[in-house]
Parts: sequence; structure tokens; C-alpha cells
Amino acid sequence: THVFVRRDSHRRPFESAFEGPFKVLRQEPKYNIVDKNGTNDSISIDRPKAAYLGNPIYVDFPTVQSNDTTPTPIIPHPTSNTHDDTSTVSEKKLKTTRSERRVRFPEHLNDY
Repeated sequence: THVFVRRDSHRRPFESAFEGPFKVLRQEPKYNIVDKNGTNDSISIDRPKAAYLGNPIYVDFPTVQSNDTTPTPIIPHPTSNTHDDTSTVSEKKLKTTRSERRVRFPEHLNDY
């Protein structure tokens, strides 16, 4: 059987957490002996992960003929508010959160 061996050292970004696959030569109760690049290496039983090396199955799907016309996405434009009520809204209106709690800011921060 074959195993992948976990790297316990610091890894760089996008670096794999496992090395391998390596062939297992012998299994002991607390460690495995693997053939690691031509040398026999004993590895704790916590580090290896079973490697399933089978022949991958490739399925050929028939290609679909696509039309050259691609639909353009319809993006709705926001409607503008035609009411003049927005100019009469008082500036001291209390703000509310999504959970409808009222928020009152300190007076010296009203200019921001």
C-alpha cells in the first residue's frame, strides 16, 4: 500500500500539507517504515494518510453545439424618487439598525 506523509514543519502559502505517495514497507504498532526516495524512513502512525492509487476513470461527454448568440443580461435600473418629501426630512431623525434598535450619536459628531 501507499501513504501520503503529513509535513509537520512550517509551510509556505499554497504548499501542500502532505508529501508522497510513498510505498509502505512494514507496519509496526507505533510507526510505519516507508520507502522515501530510496531510503527507508520510520514515520509515526499519526503522520501517514492512506493513498488510494487507482486508475482514474475518464468519461467523455459529447460536446454541445452552442449558438453564437449569447443572451445579454438584463439589469434593472433603480427608479429615482420623484417625491419632494426627501427635502423635508428632519436632520435629527433617529437612525435604526437592521434589528430596529434606535441609535443616537453624540452631538459633537453630528457634523460627520
